[in-house]
Amino acid sequence: MFNDVPEEASIAWTCKGHNNHLLGDSLEVYQLIDVQVNENTDVDVSTLPAGTPAPSYVTRQAPFRIFDALRPVTGTFAARAATEALYVCWSIPDTAEPGMFTGADFVTNKHYDCLD
Repeated sequence: MFNDVPEEASIAWTCKGHNNHLLGDSLEVYQLIDVQVNENTDVDVSTLPAGTPAPSYVTRQAPFRIFDALRPVTGTFAARAATEALYVCWSIPDTAEPGMFTGADFVTNKHYDCLD
């Protein structure tokens, strides 16, 4: 997650596997899209009528926003908002031998670099 990202900032990444190229070759990156939640759900999974107070077990009173949708991105993409979040995953081939696989992800924009 990145906070205080300038509007339309360019975000890019690279991934390099150590000892092998397994990680970098199968990298998938998704931009998490925040969506509006307008109503809380009730015990029977239906939504509560507008104006009805939420039950005591509700941890976040609607309306609120939550990262829920994933948009595949490749290469460089533009930030949508001041807070951006990425979901990064790797597909491990069935033929991969058991063992330790290491690598480094570099996520960058012109304002800061992030190394994981």
